[in-house]
Amino acid sequence: MTKHWNWFNADALGVLRHKYWSVVQAVRVGETNIRNCIQGQLSVLKQDTSDVLGKYPTLIGEIGCPYDMVHFLSTGT
Repeated sequence: MTKHWNWFNADALGVLRHKYWSVVQAVRVGETNIRNCIQGQLSVLKQDTSDVLGKYPTLIGEIGCPYDMVHFLSTGT
């Protein structure tokens, strides 16, 4: 696993929910587009939880975002 972004990604949630006519439309190229796509996917999941359960905290597991875990600097240990 690396801590670097790929130059492309895809809107998997949009594909699963039939948001696009083709899988090719779900492809995102460039860091800004990828970040916006991930932000949009997380906001959709948050809204779904809010609609179904109400205003409760939501725990989301692995989403594939690269984090800098070198020497555990991000955790403070």
